[in-house]
Amino acid sequence: MNDSLLSLKKNILSRRPVTLDFVGDSITWGLNHCSPEETFVAEFARLFAKRFTDFSVVRYDGIVKTEALPIERFDGPIAVSGEGDLPQAVVIRNGVGGNTVRRAINRQADFTRKAANGESADAIFLMFGINDALYSDKSKFVTPDRFEQDYEELLSVLKQEKALLFVLSPTYNGVNYPLDDYAEATKRVAARHDIPFVDTHKLWLDHYDKTLPRFGQGDWLLSETDGCHFSPEGARQTAKFIFERFCEIVGV
Repeated sequence: MNDSLLSLKKNILSRRPVTLDFVGDSITWGLNHCSPEETFVAEFARLFAKRFTDFSVVRYDGIVKTEALPIERFDGPIAVSGEGDLPQAVVIRNGVGGNTVRRAINRQADFTRKAANGESADAIFLMFGINDALYSDKSKFVTPDRFEQDYEELLSVLKQEKALLFVLSPTYNGVNYPLDDYAEATKRVAARHDIPFVDTHKLWLDHYDKTLPRFGQGDWLLSETDGCHFSPEGARQTAKFIFERFCEIVGV
């Protein structure tokens, strides 16, 4: 068990403050596709509060103005549960719509050193690939090989932090934008760095049914014309999967 994992486990089990930072693109950002309370990050915070009732859980939501720039500011703390003198668990939504791994590297100050609450993150969850695989947008698209190289660079930056890193595979973007090669790249890079891997791509592939509307995902996607952004139900199911995997990995 590495030091960052052991530290996070001890903090949760001994009810010491923890900071969990979710870094990604519009899937993590959630807006303008869901309300702030319907994003998968908000749902993760509620799941944490329900399981760990001895924490006061609060959320910070990143406010985005321009997709190619860092987050402008954070809204919070937003109360999720608990009050009084309970130790605080902070969940941060640090997604920027349109982000690629390269753009995340360029805005690394958003999620390195100090998080939105002024503390160092205990865990950082990374979810990228939707925009990197978007071949119709040449300002974002990279090949799977280049995506993997960029991810290596991002991890080299983040491994200097004390946080436990989690790599989440890109979820889904309809049949016209296949993500299999990008998901496999995330799996390989996580394995090379001995970083916990959460296969959210498999979750969405397992749910796919070509007879369902909305790109074969039914009520998990927002609309008939949007192949990647979550409906509230898609956000709930994705958060549940991530949270269960988080508890399994950390051992809490």
